[in-house]
Amino acid sequence: CMGLYLNKYLWLIAFAIGILFVRQLVASTASSSERIEHAGDLLRAGAIDSAIVAFSAAVEKDPASEAAVLGLARAFIVAGQPQKALHHLKTFLSKRNPLAFRVRLLLAEVHIALRQYEQAERQLVAFAGLKKNREHSVIAYLLNTSYLLQHKYAEVISNSGRFLQLDGPTDSNGKIRFQRALALYKLGSFENAISDIRVCLKKTGPINSDVFILLGQLHEALGRPKEAQLAFLSALKASPDSSRIYEALGDFNSRVARYSRASFRYSQALEGDPENAEIELKYGKSLFMQGSFDKAEQSFSKIVSIKKVKDRAHYWLVRTLLEKDSDTRAVGVAQNYLQENPEKNWAVLTLARLFRMSGQVEPAKSILTQHLSSSSNPVELYNEIRQLESPMLAPQTRPDVVSGRIPATSSERFYEVKNGDTLSLISQRVYGDAEKWNILLEANRHQVSDPNLIAPGTLLRLRGLE
Repeated sequence: CMGLYLNKYLWLIAFAIGILFVRQLVASTASSSERIEHAGDLLRAGAIDSAIVAFSAAVEKDPASEAAVLGLARAFIVAGQPQKALHHLKTFLSKRNPLAFRVRLLLAEVHIALRQYEQAERQLVAFAGLKKNREHSVIAYLLNTSYLLQHKYAEVISNSGRFLQLDGPTDSNGKIRFQRALALYKLGSFENAISDIRVCLKKTGPINSDVFILLGQLHEALGRPKEAQLAFLSALKASPDSSRIYEALGDFNSRVARYSRASFRYSQALEGDPENAEIELKYGKSLFMQGSFDKAEQSFSKIVSIKKVKDRAHYWLVRTLLEKDSDTRAVGVAQNYLQENPEKNWAVLTLARLFRMSGQVEPAKSILTQHLSSSSNPVELYNEIRQLESPMLAPQTRPDVVSGRIPATSSERFYEVKNGDTLSLISQRVYGDAEKWNILLEANRHQVSDPNLIAPGTLLRLRGLE
């Protein structure tokens, strides 16, 4: 009886201990969840350093928490430290859960961000056969992203085709079709790309402005300027504050030689992204094409020290100074640029031609000869030296090649294309009207297919100058 009595109390004690353990476990879980939620709030509020500290504490408290590791990795990514994110994700996979799908997906994203495309594709392909539905669509999307960044457009089309054939209904927002349309556009299959875009436009929910931008580019490539403009304006309605859309509208107006509208759109883009050197360069070029050389000079001067656009900014700054008849300043800019970039032909040729125009033939020859060994295209410099040595070439051996307006004396007239030239720019110089670029296109169909892509050195036949 005494034993039964004691056994009864032992069971009660064990039951009480069990209840305390469960309560502690629940409290611990709730505390961990609260810590992760608090860290996430810090990250969303922009307090990145504090978020990293909070997520690190959550991981230290519960190393097996997938949510804590994912949050810490994302915080490191936002902080611009992808290598640390990579380290924590790999550690979790190797020590805790090698099959954690969300962790592997984020790991693939980090590999893509670091341009480690093979590692990313290895991670994604390994899971492609295991996961279906929504997860499969994420894998296909990330694979396409990796392929697009490597310009592997055929692989994008193939991967998208497999996914849409097997799991097409899961592409609810049209992301995979959009990626395929982009690849088709890059490969020149414009009509097929438009077919995919039309499917994207039928999807429910808000439409990404990128879809309208690509549609505009496709219509433009097919020679449909009105449809292109409507598409770009639709992109603006879909996302009215996007600098990218204003930039796309500026690009469109530049290509159709509406430079005043282009500069207005580029200025709008710069309001949203004032530090974007590429947009600033385009803005300066549109001002140059309008003849607003003072404003163009200011624009190019802002960005001559930025590495990404340094070469092009110097080139356009020199051209602008020449148009303003500031030859001395143009020479100074070109000489300073050449000290750092002796292989750049355009600067060498600019200096040589400026010297030649002022009658200083020997200094012109000297600078050309000096840069022959370092030039990226010595043949171009050698031909210029030959012209200096034999300035009076017979008309039958060389047509009348000009770099500006054409004197109305020669019966056979040509224009030699320079770096940065477009048909609109040449038309402005030759005819005094940028809208007459189509005359040049018709006269040179045999060697010009794209009005905006003309190889320097091409001799364009000129018509309509009588």
